[in-house]
Amino acid sequence: MPAMGRWPERPVSRSTLAHVLRDRHYLGEVYYQGIWYPGRHEALIDDELFNRAQRVLDAHSGSGTRQRTHRHYLKGLLWCARCKHRFTVARAICDMPYLPAEEASHRT
Repeated sequence: MPAMGRWPERPVSRSTLAHVLRDRHYLGEVYYQGIWYPGRHEALIDDELFNRAQRVLDAHSGSGTRQRTHRHYLKGLLWCARCKHRFTVARAICDMPYLPAEEASHRT
């Protein structure tokens, strides 16, 4: 991103790029009170390109399961009822409490 005001120039982050690619302003629309309306500005892209980009983004978003070293069929499917976070699959190298994958398999 170019330098702006007090912020120095830096590369565009993935989250910023994802936000830009989902922005309907490039279709010539404006958002007002929860509804998208045709704007007075010229569209920079057409509907076909925007929809194609959305399909690519949706195809890559997945279910939130990252492809990492530890592959397990329950990965990404178990959630903690207390803290509402997803359980992870990892090799335990500390004495913190954990639930063995074999035991989790029998509880589902």
